[in-house]
Amino acid sequence: MNSEDPTWRTRTRPRRMPIPGSARGRILVVDDEQGVMVTIQAILEQEGYTVDSASSGSMAIDRLRAQQYDLVLTDLRLGDIDGLDVLAEARRTAPRTVAIVLTGYASLESAIQAMREGAYDYLVKPTDVEELKLRVRHVFERLQLTDELARRVQQLEVANATIDSMNANLRTEIEEATAQLRERLAELDATKTALEAEKAKRERFIAMVAHDMRAPLGPIKFGAQLIAKDAEHGPHFTAFTQAIDEQVERLNRLITDLLDMTRIDAGQFQIRPASCDLASMVRKQVEFYQQAHADRHFVLVAPATLSGTYDEGRLVQALNNLLENAVKFSYPDTAITVTLAQTSPAWVALSVADEGKGIPPDKVNEIFDPFKRLANAEGITGFGLGLYISKGIAEAHGGALTVASGTDRAHGAIFTLTLPAITAATTA
Repeated sequence: MNSEDPTWRTRTRPRRMPIPGSARGRILVVDDEQGVMVTIQAILEQEGYTVDSASSGSMAIDRLRAQQYDLVLTDLRLGDIDGLDVLAEARRTAPRTVAIVLTGYASLESAIQAMREGAYDYLVKPTDVEELKLRVRHVFERLQLTDELARRVQQLEVANATIDSMNANLRTEIEEATAQLRERLAELDATKTALEAEKAKRERFIAMVAHDMRAPLGPIKFGAQLIAKDAEHGPHFTAFTQAIDEQVERLNRLITDLLDMTRIDAGQFQIRPASCDLASMVRKQVEFYQQAHADRHFVLVAPATLSGTYDEGRLVQALNNLLENAVKFSYPDTAITVTLAQTSPAWVALSVADEGKGIPPDKVNEIFDPFKRLANAEGITGFGLGLYISKGIAEAHGGALTVASGTDRAHGAIFTLTLPAITAATTA
């Protein structure tokens, strides 16, 4: 570059290195002054840019149509066409291309107008070399940031598209799962309806069978009583008639249990509460069982009186089931302990503890099921309805029936009938 050329001014300042990646930049220099064009091209090539030049506006337009440029550095006043036409062609062929205009003092207003038309910057002639380098460096920094922003935006769009796709897949999976769930619920509803119908059918069948079974029991019992009173048959008939009477009572209890079970299942089990003395009721039943089972030792722990409002007949039924159960599953010469106590102002507890076979821990939740008989019940008579009905009686009173393992000399089992402490005062 000619230092005497009035177009250029130099200053003493440190040489700046090109920004990273600037060697990949492509620049088009347009100026009808051959010396200015060649000088600018040489300066920029020395900085590492790829530089083409055009000495006229028409030549610049041809180059723009043949090649895309990152930067167009053009004079506004060209010999054949206006520099603004070059800018327009640059925007048309490559919208990404950045433009810097060169202008003299006299055409500063034109440079401002060029920036309004899309030029990025302008340089005033005579141009400072370091200023030229700085402005071009800024252009490529801007392009680098623009490219990075575009890349980030593209990544964001890809991520958004991925999220949209995942959301669409998730919606599809949810819709499919919802459809399957609805189908499953419909199947369950149909199964429930069928089970309820079958249950109602079974309850009607049991009620009918119980009724038909109970009908002949009266004549059979009456006939046995007549035979027992007829002295002509002799005393050897007494054992037969007694056996008939016992079996009739057993069958009658079974029928009663079956009917109670169907009422509990159907939610139609009812009690008739009335004022009664639980202590007196419990004492009578324990005394009766002690007389009937002399090989067991019955222990009663209870207050003298404990009044309340309960269905006494149903509680006698529940207690008898528990006492019968304790006798069946305990050993001779062992104790059966019956405890009655008011455990709190709101609750009364009646428990029956034996010293017998006990209940396996994994079977505790099964023993209250109807017709359920555990493996240790082999050889013991019964139909597995007593505990189920006793539990129903407890729950009908607003209480519960629970079981626990014993801790004394034998494992045994402790059944506890918990009842609300309902008295005449509280029900008034």
